[in-house]
Amino acid sequence: MQTSIIAAVCAAVSFAIAFILGRWTSTESVARRRYTKDAGKPPMWLKNYKCNAYTRKIYESIITLFENEKPYLDSSLSIDDVARAVGTNRGYIAKAVKVYSGRNFCQFVNSYRIEYAKELFRNDRKIKVNQMASDSGFNSSTSFSIAFKMVHDIPPGEWCRQYKDKIKR
Repeated sequence: MQTSIIAAVCAAVSFAIAFILGRWTSTESVARRRYTKDAGKPPMWLKNYKCNAYTRKIYESIITLFENEKPYLDSSLSIDDVARAVGTNRGYIAKAVKVYSGRNFCQFVNSYRIEYAKELFRNDRKIKVNQMASDSGFNSSTSFSIAFKMVHDIPPGEWCRQYKDKIKR
């Protein structure tokens, strides 16, 4: 009985210390760190991460696949689909994407989808946000808006207005 009380007190104290030292962060700030502008720079915890030529080759294969075949336009794309296309397993895909892009697989795919949506708008300025979302592979306009705002700090509709204003000048 006393050991469980001691364990609970220790957990509460460690939580308080972590909170005071700033190691406890909100979900929003964690998400913002994941979508940094310099995504090519690996985070600090990857400093001593073992990278080899095979992982680099896999990442280059993923980039080639995404740029040539555009699998991210399929809203049901999974890490297993990419692993089959590249010829490896999902663990190597996840590791390669994390090490070389600084993002997890979903964030990596969403970054390609967002860039494709922006290109759609540049080509047709009358396109609606929900049409951009569905054409670029997002399941809903809500998930598109959330991912877009994480990357650009503004909603997609506002970005479109700013882009139109910039073009008019």
